[in-house]
Amino acid sequence: MSFKENILSDLDNIFFNLNEFAELCTFNKNTIKAIIDDQQLIAKYSSEFEALGQGGHLVYAVESQFKTLPRNDEAIEFNKNLYVIDEVKREYGMLLIFLRIGRV
Repeated sequence: MSFKENILSDLDNIFFNLNEFAELCTFNKNTIKAIIDDQQLIAKYSSEFEALGQGGHLVYAVESQFKTLPRNDEAIEFNKNLYVIDEVKREYGMLLIFLRIGRV
């Protein structure tokens, strides 16, 4: 197994394990496994993304769960609330999705 394959396997089996860190969420009416980080990384990114301090979220999700990748400034429904995507970052098979709450 290659290093990349090991990382992708760890994403599903460890980090996005529903018994460990992940939870089931709805993203535009699709159920995905995600990690919502409203504590640890808000401090790291709060100066860059004001939305995190104003009811926004930082969501980690496995990229392969999406038929089409989320885009910056896209209006979405996440867990039955409306958000706009401030930014999407791709890292090692994961998406870091910065959401800001507000009108769509």
